[in-house]
Amino acid sequence: MKTKQKNPFLLKTSNQIRYFTIPSWYKFNVSAFISTKPYDLSFKGIADKSATTIKNRKLIADAMGFGIDKLVTCQQTHSNKVAVIRKKDVGKGNLKYSTAIADTDGLITNLKNIPIAISIADCLPIFLVDPVNKSIGIVHAGWRGTFKKIAEIAILKMKTVFNSSPENLKVALGPSIGSCCYEIDLKLTDKFLKAFKKNSYENPFNWTKIFKKSAILDIKELNRRQLIKVGVLPENILVNPDCTKCNSDLFFSYRRDKNNAGRMMAVIWQT
Repeated sequence: MKTKQKNPFLLKTSNQIRYFTIPSWYKFNVSAFISTKPYDLSFKGIADKSATTIKNRKLIADAMGFGIDKLVTCQQTHSNKVAVIRKKDVGKGNLKYSTAIADTDGLITNLKNIPIAISIADCLPIFLVDPVNKSIGIVHAGWRGTFKKIAEIAILKMKTVFNSSPENLKVALGPSIGSCCYEIDLKLTDKFLKAFKKNSYENPFNWTKIFKKSAILDIKELNRRQLIKVGVLPENILVNPDCTKCNSDLFFSYRRDKNNAGRMMAVIWQT
């Protein structure tokens, strides 16, 4: 049974820049951060803003304390593809979109002092930490990635590549569009209902509210259930309850702002 918990993410300010972090992970020598408005950190979204994005990324890196020269990002396509980051990948996509890891929505690595990151604006950022085998991951899960079970794929890849055991993993679900606002049409609802068996732990009737012409999707709860199904312990999953669409002061939201939406960055590294 899911238990109610206080927000495990702490909102901090450094150099007048606000960002979220996870204090309980410091003991693992892991830093996990999520940026906030007004700093747009993606090369996609608002057009003709590369210079601003580069400036903002440098400001955020300085505030959060990681080296922008080592940052690794990906060209997100709402896929379920997860890339293993090696030394040859360091710096890819840090200040230029064309050099980012192509057609990828998840990154995992066992390298130290190499920040890996995704961009978000309603989609769910999922942070992964293996404190035993010293590896980390970051996943971008919108409804498409969730449907394709990208979080499960990332964990199984960490198991294969880094010998990670799901029961040892620490996972955090960051801010995303909430069940208060994530309305989807019945065609998409039917797609989910057909994909997930009614009698499974991922029973769609447990995480959707269905109306006559639409439904409400709880993307955090569905991903939480997928994580548990693949072997992550419920007590090892942290959930940020914030809704990106509701909180216009802190977050960009594509559902709210459409093509004018900027992007936050979710970044993680280990020392």
